[in-house]
Amino acid sequence: MYAKDLALTMKELGLDVILLEPGYYNPFVSKTHVKFVDHFERQIPLYSIINPLPFTTQGVRDPENFFENSITQKTFEEFIDQIKPDVIHVHSLIGLPIEFLYAAKKHKIKLIYTTHDYYGICPKVRLFDINGDNCIDYENGFKCLLCNMNSPPTLQLKIKRNLAWLTYRYPRLLKIAKKLGKKVYRRLTKNTAHNESESIETKTQENRSYKSSYFEAMIRYYMQAFSLFDLFHFNSSISEKVYKKFVPTIKGKVINLTHRGIRDNRQTQYIPMKDGYLNITFLGNADDRAKGFHLVEKALRDLLENLNLKRIRLHVWGYSQRNFSSQENIIYHGKYSYNDLKSIFSTSDILIFTSICWETYGFVALEALSYGVPCLISERAGITDVVKLINKNMIITPSSKAISDAIYNLYKNPETLIKYHEDILRVSWIKEMKTHTLEIIEKFYK
Repeated sequence: MYAKDLALTMKELGLDVILLEPGYYNPFVSKTHVKFVDHFERQIPLYSIINPLPFTTQGVRDPENFFENSITQKTFEEFIDQIKPDVIHVHSLIGLPIEFLYAAKKHKIKLIYTTHDYYGICPKVRLFDINGDNCIDYENGFKCLLCNMNSPPTLQLKIKRNLAWLTYRYPRLLKIAKKLGKKVYRRLTKNTAHNESESIETKTQENRSYKSSYFEAMIRYYMQAFSLFDLFHFNSSISEKVYKKFVPTIKGKVINLTHRGIRDNRQTQYIPMKDGYLNITFLGNADDRAKGFHLVEKALRDLLENLNLKRIRLHVWGYSQRNFSSQENIIYHGKYSYNDLKSIFSTSDILIFTSICWETYGFVALEALSYGVPCLISERAGITDVVKLINKNMIITPSSKAISDAIYNLYKNPETLIKYHEDILRVSWIKEMKTHTLEIIEKFYK
């Protein structure tokens, strides 16, 4: 969302902009090359890397496949000669061969990187390990082996990427692709099921030295890639701290993000608990441990059982495979779209954002604040940069006790919510996309 919003805003400001993305995998031509695809929003030329590096946000089971592609630096030099960029702004290393960066450096083009996630540092993107803790040490690739052991195999990643690419380019194929994708996924799952049934201990002993060495090589590959960038655009102080821990030599500046959908929707009228209930909203994947929903659930259970606070409702929006029907005070609304946010926030007394992992930012919280809704924000979320400007008391430790204490205090003292809301109205913290884009141009491109 952010990268394309930034590109569109730059185009509106009169800059020449070109987009490059990881494309599809051609089963008949193994060579990596760049191809013109279309015009994004009928305005911006869009190119794709055909046969990119494995495209994944789910982890890397087969790190050895990263070194099998037929990639030459000359391919990207020819592309750069064709488009003649002054600046190259990279928003993710997923799928991007290092040869592209080498080609840019050879042409003395300024390279900028925005830290949306931790890919390159972590194959699973979030630095959240198999034990449910934030990762601070690769252990020579062994921890990467453990975390990625049950990630999809490379073939499955390629098929999934091809289906996603086709349905994005040709929306009419969506229904067909979904059916085909399910069949392919079931077959691939069936074919690899016997491997999954093995114990972690058995697979670990067999693969430790072999796979770990490839994960080490993969990490070195991306450390080298990071070293080629001239400046890092850290989207938060959290992402800056984490990146500099793993790549201490990099240089950059912190500029918090926004997007074109963020508007100043702050309402002057805000009445918490107007129906007699404290209505708490959780937006996100309730099944994802890194998002901390289990902490919220435990905190709520403690309040209901130990303190008999019955007039609290937790509204859960987002993907989940869980059954919430038997839980009286937890209402599961299912998936939502961006267009639903106005309605969601109109009935929210507070948004709770309890990530355990180091979130580089947190657009969900920014969107809540843009509607004037107070938040309880994990201290591990990058959006705390913005919250600190409003009221530091909205920042909490991501633990069930801290969450329980915060909810209890708000339940007993709803005037605190009114104070938070007034602080959100008082502080000038919302940046329009145009203002943000001009700041990026000034601080990174010139």
